[in-house]
Amino acid sequence: MQTTDLNLIRLGDGYVPDLLVIDADVAREARRTGARYLLPPQIDLAVEVTFPSNAANDREPDLLGQKPTKWDGYASTGIPYYLLVDRDPRTPRTTLYARPDVHAGTYEVLTTWKFGETVHLPEPFGLDIPTDEWEPWDR
Repeated sequence: MQTTDLNLIRLGDGYVPDLLVIDADVAREARRTGARYLLPPQIDLAVEVTFPSNAANDREPDLLGQKPTKWDGYASTGIPYYLLVDRDPRTPRTTLYARPDVHAGTYEVLTTWKFGETVHLPEPFGLDIPTDEWEPWDR
């Protein structure tokens, strides 16, 4: 699903991820009920793609005390997987995070791919995503 509000009740916040991967039954029920937002337990994978204006908000916080980001927000609410497509021209890469620690608001890095390499999402996704034509943002 794309452009769907994600209600992060535990944080008292909400995000609009670039892409959400959800179970087909969850999608059918959301359509049937006209749901305006989804909740973290309904989400299998959140995907964010960075742009110059939002990159810091999508990444893991750099400094202790930095304002919360989507990375720690998703982890704090238990979303099992977070895929970050970072288009920064200095280090264009895709990173798959998993095993969220809801108390610390952190993820473990599962794998990182450079642009041009094939992203191999593990089960339950079992999906390969070619990135040959992905490009960093303009400098």
